[in-house]
Amino acid sequence: MIRPVICGLETQNVVLGQKIEFRDEIDYRKAIIVLGAILAADTNNTTSEYSMFANTKEVRILPSGYIFLTFETPTGNSLQVKLKGIENISEDMTWLLYAINVNAFDGLPDGALDMTGDEYVYRDYNFADKTTSED
Repeated sequence: MIRPVICGLETQNVVLGQKIEFRDEIDYRKAIIVLGAILAADTNNTTSEYSMFANTKEVRILPSGYIFLTFETPTGNSLQVKLKGIENISEDMTWLLYAINVNAFDGLPDGALDMTGDEYVYRDYNFADKTTSED
């Protein structure tokens, strides 16, 4: 399997063996900037052997400007991260790698981390099921 998968980019022309033409080059550039920030965080990582880039499953660019990243954590769990954009992407990826390295997500189920606000919020994937079944 080839990873990471980049999703959400609309193509204009795709011919095997030729450069892909995108409808919106800005979204393509955003994906490359995100991947570059992940690689930079890995390069500056001196505390563990965990590689965020090697464990990035998906980068999804949405028309709304939001970016979703899906990682596999060191414990094998799936972590989806929601970002507002690329304005603070280097700091966001450095913080995320730090959180992973200090085991902040260990013992948690597969879930999503919303990094779009002033405070980051984690919810497990079964959050909706738990709230509706308890009502």
